[in-house]
Amino acid sequence: MTYKKKDWQLNEAAFDGLLAVLDGDDRERAGEAYEKLRTRLVRLFEWRGVDTPEDFADETLNRTARKIEEGVKILNVSNFVGGVARNVLLEFFDERERERKKHGEFSETERSSAPEAEDERIPCFRECLDDLPTEQSLLLVDYYNRTETPKIKQRKELAATLGESANALRIRVHRIRQELDKCISGCMERLK
Repeated sequence: MTYKKKDWQLNEAAFDGLLAVLDGDDRERAGEAYEKLRTRLVRLFEWRGVDTPEDFADETLNRTARKIEEGVKILNVSNFVGGVARNVLLEFFDERERERKKHGEFSETERSSAPEAEDERIPCFRECLDDLPTEQSLLLVDYYNRTETPKIKQRKELAATLGESANALRIRVHRIRQELDKCISGCMERLK
């Protein structure tokens, strides 16, 4: 795993700062919130295919603690941690891709891509996906991510990981897609 600031180590003051952001009034509740958040992160990293999800969850929380120690004000802990987790995942995927290329392996996308003109909706899609809250964009990516697992089974597993029914997940994703589609349409209108 790549670390941005190699010399930084989690210390008691940084950990206390993280706990204070989770619940400044009650250290015990803050500890429970920390464990709940860590469990959600572990499940997220497991779902995304990370070999050591506990390490990645810890790295995400450590980076969050470092940011708090550096003076970053966090208004929504869940969204902030989701953004940090997204960055950790992106680094993981970039590193994995570099390793594949180094060893002469290529992703399915690289093998199947042709030098066709890029769909004009793609820049709008990327912009609108980035504008969504991190949790929503990660959920969409996970929901529509194609793996070797059959689609129905994969989505049931995702719903179980998130602690909701498959139908509730489908409805939630549908609502996010409606927002995304509206944003893309608006973007396309602006480009005309």
